Amino acid sequence: MTALVIDDDPIMLGTIPDILELLDFDTESFDDPIAGLNYLEQEKPELVLCDLSMPQMTGLEVLQKAKELHPDAIFIVMTGYASIESAVDAMRMGASDYIQKPFTVDHLRLIIKKSMTEKQLRQENRELKAKLTDRYKFDNVIGRSQSMQKIFAQIEKVAPTNASVLIHGESGTGKEMIARAIHTYSLRKELPFVGVDCVAIPSHLLESELFGYEKGAFTGAASRRTGLLESAEKGTFFMDEVTEIDYDVQAKLLRVLQERQFRRVGGRDLTNIDIRILAATKRDPLKAVHDKIFREDLYYRLNVIPIELPSLRERKEDIPLLVNHFIKGAAALTNSDVTVRIESDALNVLIGYEWPGNIRELKNIIERLCIMANDNVITLEDIPPEIRGAQANFTLDINWGDELTFKDAKDKWIEHFERDFLEKALKKHSGNISRAAEKCGVNRRTFHRLMSKYELGTFRDYRN
Repeated sequence: MTALVIDDDPIMLGTIPDILELLDFDTESFDDPIAGLNYLEQEKPELVLCDLSMPQMTGLEVLQKAKELHPDAIFIVMTGYASIESAVDAMRMGASDYIQKPFTVDHLRLIIKKSMTEKQLRQENRELKAKLTDRYKFDNVIGRSQSMQKIFAQIEKVAPTNASVLIHGESGTGKEMIARAIHTYSLRKELPFVGVDCVAIPSHLLESELFGYEKGAFTGAASRRTGLLESAEKGTFFMDEVTEIDYDVQAKLLRVLQERQFRRVGGRDLTNIDIRILAATKRDPLKAVHDKIFREDLYYRLNVIPIELPSLRERKEDIPLLVNHFIKGAAALTNSDVTVRIESDALNVLIGYEWPGNIRELKNIIERLCIMANDNVITLEDIPPEIRGAQANFTLDINWGDELTFKDAKDKWIEHFERDFLEKALKKHSGNISRAAEKCGVNRRTFHRLMSKYELGTFRDYRN
């Protein structure tokens, strides 16, 4: 390790390097602060000991300049009794510690060891914070919840492959963000990512948009046009709301997945294509197959890797992270240098809300709140009435009479909650008890026991 000593006292310049040598430091010493700062800039020593009272520059001036040149250095000021107040000022400016002259070897050793330990802890905290940030953020997908951590793990495994992925989740849960994250961490990341919202294009135009067309294929086709699939060559092609595609067009997509070939509208020749296909839907894909609106063979081709996104109400522990992320994004949107702060009671209301529009709704609300916030603070009064009211009205209307004890009333409330929770879970997962139990974090045997307790019937009663 290297150290720098700056002091205009020749006795100290002769003594301190010997002491530091005993502590395993290679030391350079200067009686001229300017020369010392030049050495600091070039050599970046781990430790700087500087006297506070010098004629050319004060120790505080040296400290200020040193922090600009080498902010990570441990800076210890040396002071006499009369300048203790200045030493405290130096601590406020960023000095690691101060030591009063005269001092012993053991005292200096103790000060240096303490300062180095603190520096190490700060560094570890910075690294930990960076790791936590990475852990809770995958590209632009954010979440600390167990469900999102599982999805991050899935992305890490599937991204480097060419496997097709089918993403299922409610509207606004971030399906396209997941698809973009997969592309970003894939071997195709430097190549195009082309996405299409299959419900945004009229069904009679979707085929020509996807596959392109030849000149004269239909009225108005004055020249050949490249389709979206072909524009994603070598890259990733993402289809949102894939279950809404016309049944005949689905058959042509199946050829793309099976053969990596297609024909342009009005064309005879097959065109080879090298793309990775990702798809998403807000509709339950198996139910769509059952209802004959989604081809079963296409479903199995796309569903090589299924990713099911939870709704925001199922991952409420992620809301504070998302709010913080969207607040930072709103600052960039409004070109503001000031970060808006949200009060805890306002945040609690946002956490308690059910968010039917999921992440998209939360993002829009936060952007609105940041723009309209007074004094850059979001308060409870700023939260829209429909959100505050929704939480305030979340009470169970029970009319069991005044004769109930607190314990009896609580037990009945719990029974009502458990029955309602289980029924909703079974309906959501089409009566699949194993899946419902897994998603609820309940042991399958416990789930069966509760179904029996509340006489909830069999899985057939909940099949869609």
